[in-house]
Amino acid sequence: MTSAAREDRQWRLEQRSGPAIHAHHLVVATGIVSNPYVPAIAGRDRFGGRLIHSVEYRRADSHDSMTGKRILIVGPGNSAGEISVELARAGAEVSLAVRSGAAVVPRHLLGIPIQYVSVVLSPLPRSLAQQLTAMVSRLRGASVLPPPARTPCPKVPIIGLALADAVRAGRIRVGDD
Repeated sequence: MTSAAREDRQWRLEQRSGPAIHAHHLVVATGIVSNPYVPAIAGRDRFGGRLIHSVEYRRADSHDSMTGKRILIVGPGNSAGEISVELARAGAEVSLAVRSGAAVVPRHLLGIPIQYVSVVLSPLPRSLAQQLTAMVSRLRGASVLPPPARTPCPKVPIIGLALADAVRAGRIRVGDD
């Protein structure tokens, strides 16, 4: 989508290719990246490459050719997981920096979307929910990242096994330094 505008009591959504889409409702699902944070990084002014926040990322082919480019993705969130996989598929040499660990869970568990499973787990004590998440991660063979650190902040697992598969296949390197 390139733009959205109200037109005759509905939304008109322009696309890069294809006809405009008309809809009565529009959901803008920007998630937590609507408030991006880029920390001060010592030596950033001497870095000759590009540094972008995930909120600026569109897709691999919108950032020149990725073939052979070395890219470091910092952080083990869902955006990092999805972007890492996409860039690796586009031919980039991807490294993922994971300091505090992460759990990776499948998109579905026993045919049920994992988000629904999380609703069932939400009333449980956080420590029990985290243990169950870790168990699902191990059962599905997704424990290729360091396990989540015990922190006061709740950990959101990476949803989907594409990242775990790419790490296992050697297409994405994981480091904690």
